[in-house]
Amino acid sequence: MLSEELDGIAQRVREHRGLLSVTMGELRDAAGFGKLGSNVVQRISQELANRGIRHFPRHLPTYQWEVVRLYESDSVAARLIKAAVTPGREEDEVLRKALSVWQRRNSVGTAPDNGQEESREPIERIRELLMEAVDLIDGVRQS
Repeated sequence: MLSEELDGIAQRVREHRGLLSVTMGELRDAAGFGKLGSNVVQRISQELANRGIRHFPRHLPTYQWEVVRLYESDSVAARLIKAAVTPGREEDEVLRKALSVWQRRNSVGTAPDNGQEESREPIERIRELLMEAVDLIDGVRQS
């Protein structure tokens, strides 16, 4: 077992309704490592998985100031994150239901306000934005 501090981070995820963003430096310190490298982030990923915690992005970055999202493997957050990054009919339906609940609670329509962007399904726009973010993160890592 690495550090009991990783247990503490897993507990914090649970205390924050199954979703928590932290820096890689915080994860590195909690795991008891001095430097982030490919082997270290793989080990941290495995240790988090052993505690029922997943992360986004799927491949942990090796820069200490980068922020990652941690979430419980069996949480609503996990279902939503998986649905957002995995194209498919079932995944679309999960996101539509979540959007519907959010819109009812916030009394928000689905049409764009500014009239500049063509009207399209909110699920498609969310997926596009998430994929742009993933591409941006991957581009930074490869630089």
